[in-house]
This record gives sequence, C-alpha cells and structure tokens, in this order.
Amino acid sequence: MKIFTPEIFTGLLPSINTMDGQREIDALIGADWDVLFIDNYSAWSGDGRETAEAWAPMMRWMLGHKRAGRTIIVIHHTGKTGKQRGSSSHEDALDWSVALKPADGVFSDGALRFNLVWEKNRHLSSADAKPIAVTMGKDEEGGLTWNQSDGLHKNSRVQEAKELMESGLSQAEVAKKMRVDRTTVGRWLKSAS
Repeated sequence: MKIFTPEIFTGLLPSINTMDGQREIDALIGADWDVLFIDNYSAWSGDGRETAEAWAPMMRWMLGHKRAGRTIIVIHHTGKTGKQRGSSSHEDALDWSVALKPADGVFSDGALRFNLVWEKNRHLSSADAKPIAVTMGKDEEGGLTWNQSDGLHKNSRVQEAKELMESGLSQAEVAKKMRVDRTTVGRWLKSAS
C-alpha cells in the first residue's frame, strides 16, 4: 500500500484533470497497482472546478487505467442538495456511484450510522444494489465493531408517529404527545409512506 499526500510535493498538488498533472501522478504511482483511491476529486483537480469540461480529461485518464485492468475509486463531496457537486457527467463513465447518507433519526447509543445508497449501478442486479444500513459502535470491551444490514436505518420515532396516527390521534395530538412540532410529524409521516 502506498499513500501520497500533499506534503510530498514541493509546490501545489498536481492537477488530476490536466495532462501534465496526470503524467506527474502516473510517474509517482507507477503501473504496479490494482486499486487507486483519490481522496478527494476537488483537492486534486487544481482549480477546483467541477464542470463537465474540467472532468473530461480526468474521465479519459480513468478509462485508460480501467482498460489496463485497474480500479479507481474517487471520493467526491455532495453539495447543499445532497447530490454530488458539479456536473452529473461525472458519473457517465463510472460503473458504480455510491452515496453515504446520514441515518434519519435520533439514536442515544453514540454509534455512527449511515446509509449506503447506490446512485448508479452498472452491471449489478437490482437485488445487489439495495441500500445498506451501516453502524459503527463499541462492543462490550470498548473495541469498534462494524455492522451492516439490508435496507435503510429506520427512525423508531417515525414508526411511533405512524402508529399514533393510525390509532386515531390528529397530527397536532401526535406532535404534542411526542413533544415535537406538527411539521416534524408531517415530515415523518411523509417519509414513512
């Protein structure tokens, strides 16, 4: 395993979306590797532009490595809407695109929870591309444990609100009983349907 960080360069990071930058990166990593993680695209893209035009040279570079039998995993940030920043053309040549989404709800055990959701899944059956609920917590000895299950993390308060509504309470009564505002109950109910 090799790790390249900004500290190994005398100047700025080589720009992964230019031919000169790609040559410099290729000289560093050589050809004897199977998987490359790029963390993150914005940091390595030089001017930070996330347009389709800026991405095109990167896509050609990745496809060249793919033809050589290598896998490139690009970590990219989401924008304010929860979708990837920049152009949707970032996904054109990708086989998979996976988003890590926060678990909806409040949990009191201090564990990290997120949902792994397939945004694009070329060559996967729909059964293989189902969301995965991931939890990292502590075991009895204080060590870290990872658990995963099919589906999304469920917010128990959403289920409670749904059951209270089904018992005949109004949305305002459910909100009062659960000590939240009516808008929150409405959002929960909408997400449960």
